[in-house]
Amino acid sequence: MRRKPITEDQARALALFVQLARAADAVTAEVQPALVRVELTHGQLGVLELLAGEGPMNLRQIALRLFRSAPNMTIVVDNLERAGLVRRTRDREDRRIVLVTITPDGRERFEDAFPWFAERLAALVGRLSTAEQLRLTRLCAKLRDKSRDVTVAPRVAPPARGRAATA
Repeated sequence: MRRKPITEDQARALALFVQLARAADAVTAEVQPALVRVELTHGQLGVLELLAGEGPMNLRQIALRLFRSAPNMTIVVDNLERAGLVRRTRDREDRRIVLVTITPDGRERFEDAFPWFAERLAALVGRLSTAEQLRLTRLCAKLRDKSRDVTVAPRVAPPARGRAATA
């Protein structure tokens, strides 16, 4: 079966997706040595940064803020907790809520990792002018914010080969 040709809009969107994915991979590869040095993943650093800056929050809040799925955040926080970098506690006002809090060891690890991470990232992003950095930041934020509003009709699978369509 031949694939339906894509539209110009779809081709442009696909090209943009490929470039964004490649750029994200390049940035990740550049900063990865700083994370390996302190035995953290990118996701773990994000959680520690969020908790260090904003204080305790539940898994759902963390997942929403970091644009990750709740199951993914559960695994990341489980690993951070196992390493003694965060702890889970019940909210005093609503015992149904479990809060994640950075530990002193977690704060120390974050404070050790973040300058190295930021230095490598600044070196990479420094290849762009200040104006380019600001424009790219605005465009990425706009794309991120608009992605929440996009709904696509579910795709219906084509009928199986050799079967007659029934009405």
